[in-house]
Order: sequence, then C-alpha cells, then structure tokens
Amino acid sequence: MERRLADFRAARGATAGPPPAKPPPEAAAAPVTEEEAAQPRREESSQRTHSPEGPAASALPPWWTHYFFVNVTFLKFLLWLVLLGLFVELEFGLPYFVLSMFYWIAYVGTR
Repeated sequence: MERRLADFRAARGATAGPPPAKPPPEAAAAPVTEEEAAQPRREESSQRTHSPEGPAASALPPWWTHYFFVNVTFLKFLLWLVLLGLFVELEFGLPYFVLSMFYWIAYVGTR
C-alpha cells in the first residue's frame, strides 16, 4: 500500500509541472503626489480580461445546486413529498403513504 502511495505521489508530482513562479519584488516606491493618490489606478489594456457576461455570470453556482438538481432520486423524493402534501389536503394521505410504501418495497425488492 505504501509503495502504491509513493508511486502515485511521484506520478502526480511529475505531471504537475514546475511550481508557480514567485512574484517579482516591488520596485522602490517613488514619492506619490496628492494628485496621483487621488486618481484611481489604471490597468494596461493587455491585462484586462473582462467576460462579456459580467462578473456575476462568471461566478460559480453553489455546490449544492449541481449535486441535488442533477440527482434524479432527490427530485423523485421531492415530487413524492409534494404529492403527499396534496393527498393529505384531500384527506387521502394515509392511503397514498401506504400504497407508495408498497410500491417502494416492490421497486427496491426487485432490483
């Protein structure tokens, strides 16, 4: 087991490439006048990377959206809960629950 772990670490280190370069040290700070301090810093045009959608579109959604909304079992369970609430309002909650449990037993039992 230890040998396999060492092989994995060696392979991962070989494919990872060189470590990221350290940023260059800042040049000696020149005295700043009050006018320069009041003006916002401008970036060079080559350093700007704006997406056409804006910053909100490039942000990743929360982790749970992908996990839960792709998981079909979770969506089926939500549908079952909604239908249970509907049948409870129609005063058929207990028969719906019992029949759905029989269905679940048959479905899981035959897999």
